[in-house]
Amino acid sequence: MLMRVVATAVSVIFLAAATNAVMPTHPAHAQTQKAEKKEKAEKKEPSPAQKASQDRMRECAAEWQEQKKEGKTKGTTWRKFSSECLKRKKKET
Repeated sequence: MLMRVVATAVSVIFLAAATNAVMPTHPAHAQTQKAEKKEKAEKKEPSPAQKASQDRMRECAAEWQEQKKEGKTKGTTWRKFSSECLKRKKKET
């Protein structure tokens, strides 16, 4: 008897949770959630330091592609090349 009562209670709890997950309790709540997602999706402008870092990375990538075309990489990997290039570019600025 006790097992049936517990099983019924657990079933009711799961059913209530599933219903709330499928259907929000209030329509305004759904609109609020959509507005929050939209705000999070808006991109922020990168800071000046981030822009400089991105520019350095683009310059190093262009150098890497140029050296690869000319066959001057000599077994160097992009990871190692980029590390050295970024350090060098940072010192230059």
